[in-house]
Amino acid sequence: MGDVFQRKVLFHGNVITMDPDRPRAEAIAIAGNRILAVGSDEEIERTIAAGTDVIDLEGRTVVPGFIDAHAHPLGYGLAQANIWVDCSDVTRVDDLVRKAEEKAATLPEGQWIFGRGWPAGRLERWPTKHDFDARVPDHPVWLNDLSGHLYVLNSKALEVLHITADTPQPPRARIDRDEAGEPIGLLRDCDPWDFAAMPPFFTQADIVTGLRTMMAKVTSLGITTSAQIGIAIPPGPYGTERVRPWLEFYERGELDVRVRLQIEPYAGLQAEGEHRYLDALVDLGFTAGFGNDWVKIGALKIISDGWQCSRTGFMLAPYSNDPGSRGLAYRAAGDYESMIDQAQQAGLQVAIHVDGDASAEMILDAFERVLRGRPNRLRHRLEHARVLTDGQVERIAALGLVVCAAPVGYSREPWYYRMMVANVGPQREHELLRHKELFDRGVVVCGGSDCHPGIDRWISPLWAIQFLTTEGPEDQRFTVEEALKVYTVNGAYAYHDEDRLGSIERGKLADLVVLSEDITRVPGEEVGCVPVEATMVDGRMVYGGRR
Repeated sequence: MGDVFQRKVLFHGNVITMDPDRPRAEAIAIAGNRILAVGSDEEIERTIAAGTDVIDLEGRTVVPGFIDAHAHPLGYGLAQANIWVDCSDVTRVDDLVRKAEEKAATLPEGQWIFGRGWPAGRLERWPTKHDFDARVPDHPVWLNDLSGHLYVLNSKALEVLHITADTPQPPRARIDRDEAGEPIGLLRDCDPWDFAAMPPFFTQADIVTGLRTMMAKVTSLGITTSAQIGIAIPPGPYGTERVRPWLEFYERGELDVRVRLQIEPYAGLQAEGEHRYLDALVDLGFTAGFGNDWVKIGALKIISDGWQCSRTGFMLAPYSNDPGSRGLAYRAAGDYESMIDQAQQAGLQVAIHVDGDASAEMILDAFERVLRGRPNRLRHRLEHARVLTDGQVERIAALGLVVCAAPVGYSREPWYYRMMVANVGPQREHELLRHKELFDRGVVVCGGSDCHPGIDRWISPLWAIQFLTTEGPEDQRFTVEEALKVYTVNGAYAYHDEDRLGSIERGKLADLVVLSEDITRVPGEEVGCVPVEATMVDGRMVYGGRR
């Protein structure tokens, strides 16, 4: 945390403040962890006193710290630390199998191999157990795809989890099978903890290592505040053990990134009528924003459907490339309305995953019934919202919902966008990635990586800004200034943090990123490659610069 007595001055810079009253400046004065003043070199020079740490920016650009409003930093750290197998860079099925094979060579026989990140839409086909069995026969393999909604298992894993031809099809998930009814090793949207023999994906020590590794990496990309998506209340595979290390880092003064904890309100993703953790939070009296500037409760994370990668996003019409399927809704509509209503009455913000247009329809109906024309003061959010009808765009704007356009990076990769077009067909292509249209209608659109593992270009906010301005549907492209707002001002608003984060203004927390070039003046296709030279959080250099 910033030393309350330490003063710093950054001068001779090009400061993009994101403050409409003073959009550009040359210098910044900082006292402890707060911005004391923003202005010209001459104005800020007057604040210099004995002992002030004076930093010459030599013309470099400074922007507010980037806010990743939909992220899985623990999963990213586990992959960066090689605890999980990082599959995000594979382009062929053979690459994926080789990664599992290499990991198996380092582990005792019978030990599980967990990994994540393989891009289903980039491979020549989806993998199955048959790809792994000859080369990784003695270790159970569980590899999530990039989205986390599609898993490939080898025969050993199916055996350990007792998934056989006799295993019934889950009501709101799918076990893919061959013509004889045998599982082929592909699971879609299955809750891992529905399988009694499923071991934990990580240990407590792994969490600490993963978070340390993550912080070192994301600060090098300019991220100063991150969501931690998907936390359950009790200890367990995805429970409070994911929160404790954040608090311990905070207590020791070792946090380099602010975190917004997004808790799941239920024990089972698809357990109809059950939301016991929401009940517990209400009983405790927690409201949106409980915590401090470093660690606090963000929006409750609720998942309503699957994902485009696995063709399980819940759609109004069947998938063009899977005509027998409209995807999967995780629960009945009444369940979502009940959770939204309870959260609204308790002062808790919700963020609801909606991928398909049928899911959007269901959730918008629920919000309309709960809000009944009242302002969205709690800033309830839609996460993803990647397939929307014309009417749904209008309803989102009318409701005043916040929309998180995650994952910004890989959703706009050309190969991924082609996959989505193949899913919906050319007649519905206009429904894809309508975030700029929402932005233009006054909707607060924030950005997020949504990667567990992921290559740098899918994690980096600078690359996200490039994707928003140069890729995806041409009529849905942002200006660089607009995209920068998505990752700063709007991210702060999404977490009720706009009075302390998101712009460079007097009195706000000193979270800053120093760039080698002005991203508003370089060609759009070069923004992602602009180097981050330093990252400051709470008035302290956590990456680069003079620490």
